[in-house]
Amino acid sequence: MSTSPDPLPANVDAEKTILGAILLDNAALTEAVELGLSPAEFFLDSHRRIWKRMSELIAAGRAADIVTLSDELRRHKEIESIGGVAYLASLTEGLPRRLVIADYIGIVKEKSRLRRTLKLAELVTARVYGRAETGAQTSAWAAQEFTALADEDDADGMRLLRGAEISSEPVPWILENHIPDRTVFGIHGRPGDGKTTCSIRIGADLSRGRTPYTGTPCAPRNFLVLSNEDSPGRIRNLFESMGGDLDRLSVENTDDCWTLGDLARLERAIAKSKSGLVIIDSLASHSGKTDLNSHAETTRILVPIRALAERLECSVAVIHHLNKMLTTDHILKVSGSIGITSSFRHNLHVIPDPENPELRLLINGKTNLARYGAPALKFSLFPCEWGGELALTIEEAYQNAGGEDDRPGEAVKWLKETLSDYEWHDAGNLLRQAESGFNLARRSIFRAADRLKVERRKEGFGGKASWRLPMSATINATPSPLGTHGTHGTHGTHGEPFGTHAGTHGTNGLLKDLENENSPCVPCVPTNETGGVSGTHGVETVIRKTEPESAQSAPDLVLKSKVQPSTKREKAVAQKTDSLAAAKTRAAEKLRGGRVEV
Repeated sequence: MSTSPDPLPANVDAEKTILGAILLDNAALTEAVELGLSPAEFFLDSHRRIWKRMSELIAAGRAADIVTLSDELRRHKEIESIGGVAYLASLTEGLPRRLVIADYIGIVKEKSRLRRTLKLAELVTARVYGRAETGAQTSAWAAQEFTALADEDDADGMRLLRGAEISSEPVPWILENHIPDRTVFGIHGRPGDGKTTCSIRIGADLSRGRTPYTGTPCAPRNFLVLSNEDSPGRIRNLFESMGGDLDRLSVENTDDCWTLGDLARLERAIAKSKSGLVIIDSLASHSGKTDLNSHAETTRILVPIRALAERLECSVAVIHHLNKMLTTDHILKVSGSIGITSSFRHNLHVIPDPENPELRLLINGKTNLARYGAPALKFSLFPCEWGGELALTIEEAYQNAGGEDDRPGEAVKWLKETLSDYEWHDAGNLLRQAESGFNLARRSIFRAADRLKVERRKEGFGGKASWRLPMSATINATPSPLGTHGTHGTHGTHGEPFGTHAGTHGTNGLLKDLENENSPCVPCVPTNETGGVSGTHGVETVIRKTEPESAQSAPDLVLKSKVQPSTKREKAVAQKTDSLAAAKTRAAEKLRGGRVEV
């Protein structure tokens, strides 16, 4: 049998152009992957090695250029096998900075299909000449293989499985309907609610061969904690206090910037520690430069972890925080993009128990694995122990936790104290101060302003908005009444300039604004008109006139409280009342007949 002297179908220049374009612009790698190019489709082994090392660098968040790539190849002892640094430099020669590589990818993929076809034909020929099977058997096998090759081409390089070829698998669980196995899942909650503590409790139970919560025997597992938020010492103390096996615990102890994009490094850590449970604490501290508000970027780093967990047959829990939104929607409460929740096949939330604030609930959120309505699991924090079930859904839990406005009293108290000087304050500054300094939501502040009936003004169209507490609410407030009026003195006889005695003192009002609630009222002062002046607390003055118009007019009488104001609020009230007293005196001078009461 003669062999063809022609070489295998290949286009080395097209392969070099693709690799050079990626070196010049690392974003070209994403484009190549989206177009279905895989390293197996390169003809030269050196090109497959270069592709692999470039992909690892970019996945780790590092730049892939000639310097970093040559260093990575040298670290793996591959630099000489690919032709040295000179060959890497030749890949970019003569290429524009941004090259459209779609056409070159099409050429490489087409040559790869031709090579696979030739390879399959060689296998058919070998089976025919091997005479180990009948012609019908060889024909059936060849038809099946060529059909599969055609289907693969129709799917643009995707490897498809027929339904009959897929084996049925039950959903694997560590704790059924609560903690999944061989996948990645999220544990969400507010700071301080016990996410890390609960995770370490799960790991401690598994390290001793106990199923979390139920305590039933299971195969012991090694436990790996990757934390940028807690020290190894604190993790060890927590783990040991929960009865965990220290020989099965591994903790991240590195100061470099490890990120979730470095899957190769994560895989090596799991394989080295032989871990069956991995805790990543937290998503934000291990995300690197990934924008967690971007759906595309979050799914790009989280979805591959799911495949890694399935491949290594371990469970990976990623701890993440909630945002400050005032909502009962458990999906919207997760900080960042909705892609975070959707990337996890199962989500757990840690929240305070509405029936007992000393306890916490581990409750299912969005899930593709567990049945809806599985009960929440109770646990305590100090010490961390499991403590029963509660028939409660995630929606009910957040409604009971006060998702719409869980801190109304704090907002009212803070706003009242801030505006206690009765001056105008910039509303924008108030909102920023409340959010950043006191962790109060904008909605809570607006509701507090409505409850306090805060006065609002705006300087022109689109101008600055200002707030202050209403003055009238303080002066005319019914909860802090003024002293009652004293009785009037008896009328003097005709021709006498004064009444026989001034009015008696008014009773002391319960004004909380005064430093001394038991201070005596101001003594009544007789006038040169008949009749005494009513008792007063320095705030109101009642003038009564009974003499004819020709009688001598009363001098100005403005009574001052002997209790000196000390706080800003008291000074504001005193200033307001002084102006009222002066206005009443001026009105008394103008009026000359009958009984006048101002």
